[in-house]
Amino acid sequence: MNLPAEITVAGSSGVGILECDQDPTELFSTLKEFASKTTPIKAFFGEVMQFPYTNIFFFSLQNKKPFRELHEEITKSKIHFSENQFPYKPHCTHIRPNSPI
Repeated sequence: MNLPAEITVAGSSGVGILECDQDPTELFSTLKEFASKTTPIKAFFGEVMQFPYTNIFFFSLQNKKPFRELHEEITKSKIHFSENQFPYKPHCTHIRPNSPI
């Protein structure tokens, strides 16, 4: 299948969602800096898993290290995130375009 793959590095898993009181110009500048110095990561999917107590399924990753390192760099940045109760778990979920969530 030719589906877009997205690997979570921030949000509901790990550092939490972006705090809304940040200066958008500074935020996008920081994100652009991350993107410019981050080389592409080649990833291989592992087994399909399910988040506990949900109907959300995801692909695990065989090599989580590069994603954990990127996640760690993001946590050290000037970007502010809300607190999150869930530990970071590199994974890939896919939502079909125009599908209800």
